[in-house]
Amino acid sequence: MLDKDKLQELVEIATKASEKMITFGYPDFSLTGIKWDEEENEWIVSFYSDYGNENNYIGVALTASGYVTTGIYYE
Repeated sequence: MLDKDKLQELVEIATKASEKMITFGYPDFSLTGIKWDEEENEWIVSFYSDYGNENNYIGVALTASGYVTTGIYYE
């Protein structure tokens, strides 16, 4: 279960990652998941998009404070 504070944090992380997807030119995409990467100490927000190239699954990495660290990478 997620409490209200954790849910709000995830909403903010997903919003920042979505803004980055728009910045990189993806007009249409779906959120597929959010996970915490212990090794890299960052959030990984995953999206699906059939727009553009053959890489349909896209990830955006963000620090715990919400700063985008690596932009977009393909899964």
